[in-house]
Formats: sequence, C-alpha cells, structure tokens
Amino acid sequence: MAIHLFSLALVGAAEATSAELQLKLIPQTCVVTEQNPRCQIKARLLVNSHLQQQICLHQDTLLHSCQLHIPGQTTAFELSINSHNSVLLRLKTPQGKAIASATLQLVQFQGAYKRHKRGYLWNML
Repeated sequence: MAIHLFSLALVGAAEATSAELQLKLIPQTCVVTEQNPRCQIKARLLVNSHLQQQICLHQDTLLHSCQLHIPGQTTAFELSINSHNSVLLRLKTPQGKAIASATLQLVQFQGAYKRHKRGYLWNML
C-alpha cells in the first residue's frame, strides 16, 4: 500500500532566537485524514537553557502557562492540541519578549487505491 503525504512540510525542532536555548517538540507532526480532519493529540515541549528565567508558553495567541526554568534541568510543557491547522507554539518572557518558537505541522494522509483482483487462477497469465 503506497502512502502519499499531502503538504509534507516538516519544520525542524524549533527556531531559537538565543543560541543558548534549545527546544524539542514531541511530536513534530500530526497526521489527519479526510474522515478526521482535526488533529487531537497531546504534545510536549522540552526546553533546555543555561539561563535561569521565567518562560511562558503561548499557543498561537493564547497564553498556555508559565514556568521558572532552572539551568541544568529540562523544563517541560504539556498541552492538548485540538486543531485543524498547523499550531504555532512560542516561548516568551512574562513581559512579552519572544524567546523561541516551534511549529506542529499537520500532514494529510491519502491512501492509495487498491488494485482489483483479476480473477485468474494461479497458473494462468
């Protein structure tokens, strides 16, 4: 069975404005079908940095939550996503300064058409 991925646009783990900040989005893609066009998953955003700072996670334009990041530890944000579009996740300071961003991409699954049986016996061409 051949699988075709429509609009396969994978964006890397994240775009960081600071070289010291590292983001990892798990998963990076969500597969939707024609029967179920909405992405309904739980995602995790892992943050590593050498700076101690308060960071806030924004989903598109909505504030999700804020946490204090401690150097040497991984700060994890967990969120439930229910969307029919790609989701932009941004890390900001409490004052609103953008720190980094990551995108959860939606990918459309399309199954290949099955070839019909021809009705021949096994020894016939």
